[in-house]
Amino acid sequence: MMGYLTGRTKAIKGVFCAFLLMILPALSIGMVLQEGEGQVVDAARRTDKLLESILRSAPAGIGMVEHRFITEVNDYILDLTGYSREELIGQNARMLYPSEEDYDFVGREKYRQIRKKGTGSVETRWLRKDGEIRHVILSSTPLDLEDLGAGVTFTVLDITDRKMAETRLRKSEERFRMRFEGASAIMMLIDPETGRVVDVNPAALAFYGWPRKTLTAMRIQDINTLSSEEVKVEMQKAFASARNYFEFRHRRADGSIRDVAVFSSAVDVGSKKLLFSIIHDISERKAMEASLLSRTRWFLFGLSLFIVVLLSLTAGLVVSLRRQRQVRQALEENEASLKRQNAVLNALLINLSSGVFMVEAPGGKPIIANPMAEKLLGVGVLPEASRDNLSEVYKARKAGSGGPYPVEEMPIIRAMKGESASIDDMIVERPDGSEVWLEIFGVPIRNEGGEVWAGLVHFQDITARKKAEVEREKLQNQLFQAQKMESVGVLAGGVAHDFNNLIQVMRGNLELLSMETSLDVRSIKRLHVVTGAMDRAAKLVQQLLLFSRKVESGRMRVNLNQAIREVSRLLERTIPKMIAMELHLASDLGAVWADPVQMEQTLLNLANNAADAMPEGGRLIFETENVLLGEDFVRTHPELGAGFHVLLTVSDTGSGMDAATLKQAFDPFFTTKEVGKGTGLGLASVYGIVKAHGGHVLCYSEPGHGSTFRIYLPVLDQEVVQEKKQPDGDCSEKGYETILFVEDERHLRDLGQEAMEAFGYTVLTAGSGEEALDLYAEKGPEIDLVLLDLNMPGMGGQRCLLALLEKNPRVKVLVSSGYSANGQAAEVLASGAKGFIGKPWQLKDLKQKIRQVLG
Repeated sequence: MMGYLTGRTKAIKGVFCAFLLMILPALSIGMVLQEGEGQVVDAARRTDKLLESILRSAPAGIGMVEHRFITEVNDYILDLTGYSREELIGQNARMLYPSEEDYDFVGREKYRQIRKKGTGSVETRWLRKDGEIRHVILSSTPLDLEDLGAGVTFTVLDITDRKMAETRLRKSEERFRMRFEGASAIMMLIDPETGRVVDVNPAALAFYGWPRKTLTAMRIQDINTLSSEEVKVEMQKAFASARNYFEFRHRRADGSIRDVAVFSSAVDVGSKKLLFSIIHDISERKAMEASLLSRTRWFLFGLSLFIVVLLSLTAGLVVSLRRQRQVRQALEENEASLKRQNAVLNALLINLSSGVFMVEAPGGKPIIANPMAEKLLGVGVLPEASRDNLSEVYKARKAGSGGPYPVEEMPIIRAMKGESASIDDMIVERPDGSEVWLEIFGVPIRNEGGEVWAGLVHFQDITARKKAEVEREKLQNQLFQAQKMESVGVLAGGVAHDFNNLIQVMRGNLELLSMETSLDVRSIKRLHVVTGAMDRAAKLVQQLLLFSRKVESGRMRVNLNQAIREVSRLLERTIPKMIAMELHLASDLGAVWADPVQMEQTLLNLANNAADAMPEGGRLIFETENVLLGEDFVRTHPELGAGFHVLLTVSDTGSGMDAATLKQAFDPFFTTKEVGKGTGLGLASVYGIVKAHGGHVLCYSEPGHGSTFRIYLPVLDQEVVQEKKQPDGDCSEKGYETILFVEDERHLRDLGQEAMEAFGYTVLTAGSGEEALDLYAEKGPEIDLVLLDLNMPGMGGQRCLLALLEKNPRVKVLVSSGYSANGQAAEVLASGAKGFIGKPWQLKDLKQKIRQVLG
């Protein structure tokens, strides 16, 4: 490179001097040929102007010094130094040098060369007027070799940019060579046209066993057990980016054959495209997979396939990191090789779909972090991996735990301590409030002496996979519950049928016995008592048959509003006067195909249960409305079908139920009442009647907060309801506001955040009322709406609402609860909430309600 620039400088000087040698004689001849003294003067003036023009427009600095005092400079030198011509002419050239040493060196070296060969050229530094130092090449030629005091002409070229580029290139190549040669993974550069191995790192030499000279003289076809044509086809796939992951079998120098996983992609190296391949030994993993497959063939094939695919994507890296070997000392490479390998490594880190970063040990200073690592963690600049603050910096917690993730269990910390580790239970909360579930692999990086000098981690986002597992478990539990209730129903139906026959036989014989005239009064009275007991037993059998859905029913077109009004008139005479009854009935309610007697039985059973839960009085609320169930709601409630349904809601303000009681609420013969005050078949018969009508019943309750039963029944005339159902507003527009979503259930919080972000909103999340208040205190002016769960641990939703209103009386709060808006939630609405949405909500209803509250 230096030879090239020196040659270029000499060429510029030669061209310029040749130009002057050609011009000056011609100008002199022209001057001689002029006739008369005036003509000679005019010619001399034209010559001066021509020389001045050439001097000013020359592509290099040109000037003259006498005894190292500046006598002439062109515009190039003025631009280069920042001085004006008046500031330079007549001044000692010392002012252009940053130090006396530079000035003396140029004088010695330049005049030494002039005395030796008639001209001198030297690379030095000039000092600009503004203090900046520029690197230059200075070439000088004396006007008279015999008299150097007569003056010296010089040319100057600014080479500062070239010097800086050379410095940056050298440092970049040094960094690349250290990373490439120091990597524990097997790396190769391959010519995709011929398959020739262009370059390898020390890990490849250690794995294959051939010396570098031998390995780089081979083709990949000599290593791969596939045929040459098959290898060529696979290389073309990688080169065209049609595929970048492969599994092959490779030969080694000792004759052994190993299973390998290959990640390969095309990279630009200079003017040529090569394949960059990272290779992992997966022989042990292959053996384990074969063994596992033979032992678990009877298990669910779909689940096994999913696990094998997942393991095939991650096991290669895990095995490779755990089996890394001592890194050999890096060999020096030429400048072109360093540049090529640096480009390859940078391209790999930038395009890798997983997060990777490396930190020094033991201090924790970051060395490498690819863009995907910063994207997954949501932190712009990775801080030092201190054992004291790592969990707090990333707000990392262990799945199923509310506290910070134990720092000593983190793979990066264990890697810095010399241990390999992997986890899949870390949840990181990013600065924007979103959470990501990470699977992390960590390994130590050792020097030749075996000492750990760095820790390397590789991690990927498995949030979607974990959410799918939770959703699958939830659906499976629903299926188990439905199957349990179905089995109990079948058993109850069979028992009830046989028991009904026995009662019929006993009651018939009792009636025949009562007709005997020889019985005394006391015996007849006892017969009536037994007959009454038989009647009560028959009613119990009838309820069992209702639960098992084996009772013949007379179905007809029924309006539930009418049934509720009739039942309410009966209840007004039977339930305690301390209980206030409220009806909130939709005027355009759709009809259902149902047995009116069984519908009334359902309403009476729910009302009686509610009355028993309110011995000191309270409120009993009946509500009806038309609802359209979408695919998102049906997906989580597979018992229902999409389309219009009538929603019947029965709420009370009684004592409520805990989780254990709620789980068994619909089981036959389960009761919390005293002996003799309940049969345990009331809610079981409600469940059976609703199921027999193609509907579904949900219950929401908490101790001390009453209970709410929601019954969904399919509408008889879908088209009629479709015509009556008027849209509540245009919800097609995208939102842009910021919403604070407060919900203690993490999976529901994640679902709501994902849905509202899809609607266009910016979503902040909080898991408790206390956390919501802290977040509102920090970002209150940015928050346009608070979506607040009513029932949460800690301070709860109502106290959180009052605290928010105290901070900002104009805050918009949308309350979400499993209770009815006219029941327990009514008090919260009266306190200042702007709206209410009942659980479980559908996404379309949530979107519509948010827009209504935001206006």
